[in-house]
Amino acid sequence: MPLSVLNKPSNLLLRLFSLWLPLLLLVLLGGGVAYLQGRNYRLEAVTAQQSAHLNQSITQISAELSHLRHLMLILKGSAALRHGLPAEGPWQLARVDSLFRRFAGIVPGVSQLRWLDEQGKEQIRLNIGPRGLVRVPASELQNKADRYYFSQGMQVPAETVYLSPIDLNVEHGQIVDPIEPTLRATLRTGIGDGLAPGLLVMNINLAALFDRISAAVSDGMHLELLNAQGYWLVHPDPQLTWGLDRQAKHNTLAVRVPGLWQRMVRQHYASGQALGGEWLSYSFLQIEDQDAQPRYLYLLVTTDDGRLAQIRWALLPPILLVGLVCLLGGGVFLYRIGRADHQRWQLGRSLAREQASLRQAYADLARLHETSQLLQNELVETRKLSALGMMVAGVAHELNTPTGGALVTISTLHKQLQQLEDQLNSGLRRSDLERFLRQCDEGLGLAQHNLQRVAVLIKRFKRLAVDRSHEQVLNFELRQCVDDLLASLQPLLKHQPVQIHLDLPESLTLHSFPGVLSQVLQNLIDNGVQHGLQPAGGGNLWLEARLLGPMQLEIRLRDDGVGMSAEQLATLFDPFVTTGRHQGHIGLGMHLVHQWVTQVLQGSIKVNSAPGEGSCFVLTLPLTVREPVVAALD
Repeated sequence: MPLSVLNKPSNLLLRLFSLWLPLLLLVLLGGGVAYLQGRNYRLEAVTAQQSAHLNQSITQISAELSHLRHLMLILKGSAALRHGLPAEGPWQLARVDSLFRRFAGIVPGVSQLRWLDEQGKEQIRLNIGPRGLVRVPASELQNKADRYYFSQGMQVPAETVYLSPIDLNVEHGQIVDPIEPTLRATLRTGIGDGLAPGLLVMNINLAALFDRISAAVSDGMHLELLNAQGYWLVHPDPQLTWGLDRQAKHNTLAVRVPGLWQRMVRQHYASGQALGGEWLSYSFLQIEDQDAQPRYLYLLVTTDDGRLAQIRWALLPPILLVGLVCLLGGGVFLYRIGRADHQRWQLGRSLAREQASLRQAYADLARLHETSQLLQNELVETRKLSALGMMVAGVAHELNTPTGGALVTISTLHKQLQQLEDQLNSGLRRSDLERFLRQCDEGLGLAQHNLQRVAVLIKRFKRLAVDRSHEQVLNFELRQCVDDLLASLQPLLKHQPVQIHLDLPESLTLHSFPGVLSQVLQNLIDNGVQHGLQPAGGGNLWLEARLLGPMQLEIRLRDDGVGMSAEQLATLFDPFVTTGRHQGHIGLGMHLVHQWVTQVLQGSIKVNSAPGEGSCFVLTLPLTVREPVVAALD
């Protein structure tokens, strides 16, 4: 129960209502979920029936088409056809007629058998209909060269049966009544088979097949069969079928239900779809792949709204009854809860007072945390200034030697110039002038060399100082960054028995924070010199880098020093943890390294070490940082 309800007393009826209202909402929600679950369960059964009808219909049509292809190959391979239509010699059409009659007598559904020569002229045609088997007289035979099934059939490879689109049989320009859904199967002759060149054509009446697959669908469902253009071939309403043949172009699924048709074209298979109060599933069957575009038949099984209404009314009574029982039982239970409300109210007041005390304690802890954070920030700045001061002192020491040399050289040249002036007054000899010019040239060369050393040191220190002060994302070379750092640390390192070995790729450019990376490497080198290596025995530091991929860099800094124990490794990156506190260290160096590497340089750092085996720090950094992290820099 919410604390706001417990903290103040209220009317018992209002309290009961406030408790009973969530129960009512829960019952309504549970009833809705139960209704949806039950409805979905029953709809799954309906969907399973629809899928079964679709699979059965596809199986029957596929079997019919496969059987038709097989029959065409048998017909072409018969000896009677080879004798009747030889590639060389006169044709014996009577033998072909006898073969056609025997074939039509044993194959149901055949409405016409023909053979056309390679110009498309019918040479023999047998009609199978209500009047029996009738051979069309030669005078009534037609040229079918302009028919699509002839042109398509003559283009397919030999031994490949071409199946035409399904349409209505037309005689003398009129649709045959009763309608005869017709599929034409063609097979070329005269290509390596000993037959005369031409096209064998068989017309199949699919009316019986369509009746069978339509009759197999029951339980408030009906089957629809559509061609690739969306025209119905089978539909419960006969007026909607064969719109293409009857010049009724509006009788298509694409016109009447465009949303469903677009979905069927885009996704050839779906089960359990709701549309306009009906529940439907559909699939497709590819009947020919020899055309430029593969041709499909779409099968659609729908369940009318009456069946769906039965499902709804079968679920509502039990759900309403269970909901009513839950409301009554919950009301009794909540009444008992209401009688104990006063005690809970008193407990709530005590809890509120304790919460106020906890909030005050939390505020005090927050102030203490803020104070400690400020102290930590000041220590971080002190650490930065200390590192910068060490670099300044080292650079100043390093500048002293070449600057002093340059001053001594210039002073010497000045004295020699005065001597030359004295010699001019007393009498200048050629040898004196040549000696002065030689000494001047040597002195100026020495001064220039020392001043160049000064310029290089100042340039490196300036670049290092600017990088660290600006803290901006820049393009820089890793080798130059390391060289500048080591040059600034040289005055400190040359007094230590430490050898630094570099193994860095040449011309490796990063888009990152050069100052932060320099500070990280300085802290790691300082840590290795101060903690990792023995002060008297010295040792070696290896700084290595290699590419892990096109966008990632690995930097390793390892030493052969004393190493670290497991306890030291566990707290290495914690703030204010140090083994050199007696030497003035505050324990923020490695903590800052971890923060800079993970938050600013957007990389990772890990360390491998064991007592007596040295330490190895591994930095994995991106070559290009994603974006500056202002908070981490601050």
